[in-house]
Amino acid sequence: MTNQTEIRPMLALPTALFEAITKDSKKADERAKSKASVLTLFRKHKYLWTDLKSPKSKESTCTPELWDSTKSAIVLSWSDADQVVWNTPTKELNDSDTLYKRETLQQSRMGGRISDYCKALKKDQVPKKDPVSHSDIEKIAIAIQTARDLIQETEEEMDFDASEAAESLRLILEDMGIDS
Repeated sequence: MTNQTEIRPMLALPTALFEAITKDSKKADERAKSKASVLTLFRKHKYLWTDLKSPKSKESTCTPELWDSTKSAIVLSWSDADQVVWNTPTKELNDSDTLYKRETLQQSRMGGRISDYCKALKKDQVPKKDPVSHSDIEKIAIAIQTARDLIQETEEEMDFDASEAAESLRLILEDMGIDS
C-alpha cells in the first residue's frame, strides 16, 4: 500500500472520473447509483481517501492540481448562475452573494460532495478497530475500579467512611489479582 503521507504525482482527474463526478453532482434523483459509479472509478484508479483531503491538510496526499480538478468537476454540475457566483472574486460580490458562495456553494455543495466521497473511500480503506471484549471478571474489576475512583474523587458528603470504602474496594481488586 502507498504511504499515505506521500504526495502522489497526479495532476488532474482522468476524463472518465471527471465526467462521473460532474454527472454525480447534477443528478440528485439518481444520487446513490451515481455516487456508487464515482466511487467505483475512484477505486479503479486506485485513489486513496487522503487524495480527497485538501492539500492544506496534514493527512492529505492530494496535489493542488488534483484538488482543483475535483472541485472543477463539481462546479460544472451547477447552474450557470451559481458558476458565475463561484468564479467571481469574492471582493467583487455583494454581501449576500459572498455568504451564498461560502456557505452554500463552498461548504455545503462542494465540501459536502467531496467529503461524501472521502468518507466512503476511508470506510473501505481504513480497517475498523475491533472492539475490546472483556471477560466477566475484567468487567467486574473495571466496575469496582470505577466505583473506587468515584468514591475517592467525590466531594459530596456520604453516610459512610469514603476512605474505608475505597480501601475495601482496593482489597477486593487485590484479591482478584489486579493491581490498582
